[in-house]
Amino acid sequence: MTTLHSETDAPRVSEVNPIVNDLACLVSIRLRRSGYAPLWCVKCEAQDDVVSLSGMVPSFYLKQIAQELAGHTVGVRRVENRLRVAPSRKSRVVPSLLQKNDVT
Repeated sequence: MTTLHSETDAPRVSEVNPIVNDLACLVSIRLRRSGYAPLWCVKCEAQDDVVSLSGMVPSFYLKQIAQELAGHTVGVRRVENRLRVAPSRKSRVVPSLLQKNDVT
């Protein structure tokens, strides 16, 4: 068992498993370069060859895009898509407005 005596004794995240950290970084870069601004805030974590995506996106379409981009990243064998969909207020249709505009 290793005992850490100070902050300088603690291994840096990149020293623990640089391949895993690079994998999360690669997926994050792919999401940022996708051209979809909502994907820029997606949190990416990796353990072994599994990448987990978390955060919020405004549509199921973007949730799927994020999963596809992550899944097609070299080194990723599985994607755990924990993204939640929260549509923006602008995209919601208010039923009462539809009823007022209906012509009978």
